[in-house]
Amino acid sequence: MKTVAPYGTWVSPITAQAVASMARVFTCPRVNPQSGRAFFGETTPDGRKTIMEITKSGLRTVLPSEYSAENSIYGYGAAIFGILADDRIIFSNRDQTVCLLNPDSGEVTEVFGSPCLHYGSFSTTLSSPWILAVEEDRTDSTAEGTQNHVVAINSDTGEIKRVLTGADFYFQPRFSADGTRLSWTQYNRPELPYTDVKLHCADWSEDGTIKNARLVAGMGHESVAEPRWGPDGSLFFAKEVGSFRQLYRIPPDTLQHIPIELTDLEEAEFSFAGHVDSINTYTVLDKDHILATPLINGINRAISIEITTGKWKQLAKYENICQGVLETEDVIELSDYLLATERVQLGAIGFTGASAGGYTTLQVLSKYSKKFAGGVCLYGVSDLETLDMAIHKIEADIVPAFVLGYPPQRPTNKEELEVYHERSAIHHIKGITSPLLLIHGKEDTVVPIAQARRVYQALEHHGADMELLEIPAEGHMLSKPATVQITIEEKENWWRKTLLKCV
Repeated sequence: MKTVAPYGTWVSPITAQAVASMARVFTCPRVNPQSGRAFFGETTPDGRKTIMEITKSGLRTVLPSEYSAENSIYGYGAAIFGILADDRIIFSNRDQTVCLLNPDSGEVTEVFGSPCLHYGSFSTTLSSPWILAVEEDRTDSTAEGTQNHVVAINSDTGEIKRVLTGADFYFQPRFSADGTRLSWTQYNRPELPYTDVKLHCADWSEDGTIKNARLVAGMGHESVAEPRWGPDGSLFFAKEVGSFRQLYRIPPDTLQHIPIELTDLEEAEFSFAGHVDSINTYTVLDKDHILATPLINGINRAISIEITTGKWKQLAKYENICQGVLETEDVIELSDYLLATERVQLGAIGFTGASAGGYTTLQVLSKYSKKFAGGVCLYGVSDLETLDMAIHKIEADIVPAFVLGYPPQRPTNKEELEVYHERSAIHHIKGITSPLLLIHGKEDTVVPIAQARRVYQALEHHGADMELLEIPAEGHMLSKPATVQITIEEKENWWRKTLLKCV
């Protein structure tokens, strides 16, 4: 029997609860090449990060329920666990303690714990009890005071020693396949992840120290990303060549950069230059083959590469969805086009975005509210100046770089402050006349909840139609299944209230 309902009011059989319950997040797949055991991280419905094992009989939870394998290195987190030669698992618990898990007995042993020290991006080797990790010291949690290091953790003794220090940021410290060498990338402020990232390698000593450290790529303001060790000791990485980032290989016992030349992919973009530690866009299968997902004409394609011949074969493709800071004028141009071509009704357009997209939502509504029936801003930025003062270290230079240009520096004169003010919705709050829903996690360290509260207080003062939903115990991404459900339901209710009244 058919159901007839006014446009936009039909009740979908796909509920918010169904969507949230299926929002399984998988991370950090790891295999012990010696034992063949495979593990991965998964987010449970209550938001806990557990560790699962893949067995012949199915999946098995190995992390006891009182633990959650997570960290907040650089605000976004890094690889949450690593596997030792004997199949024990090292992980960082939600309380910042570093722990060892016996996946057979479920026994967890605390190695070290300090509320000011955060650990992640673990790398293990079959030949040594030492484990590499990134350490973030937040004794002084300001952008200027936060310190980052690479440490070595001895899984037998619990000893922790700093092996790399001095740079502002370290990423992906990794042992070579035989455990005799390590590689890492680093950069210093005010450089950004896509302007000057350097790749180093060194020899590893059994006493937990490094020697013969040397810069192998990233000379001359190159942006190096995603170093990977091959099984034969080759070191792979991506770096910009002209306008595109391409793959290179450094063979064992040399420092020569050999490009992996791929016909018709000279303008493909390999790897991703960013401040997320766990990015993995390619993997070295063996000494002859690579699997990669380059960006080709705006579309990510999965391809198989023969290293020596440069031959490649497409395996699959999927549309690339890139969320960034969209120009307000582009949004308005699109909405005007939709109206001019009668694809939508006048006043029946809503706008929403998250994080940088939330910033755009506020910018659009503060200047063009009359064009929109309403908006939903998820953990967005309203005041660039206060964000610049409170932002965490990894993104401390992003705001000035995007607003004032490169090299990044905070506003030092009246003209530069005026640019910040002009591009901050909080200073144009009277312009937001269309209904606005704000959704923000209370524990957000990337975009503090104060950004949403200031908008709420200002709009409340002007008697605007708005709501602020604060999500307890949630950070920047609002990723817990329960939060996903709440967010979907609240957004649906908001659009019913705003968009449907225009139909």
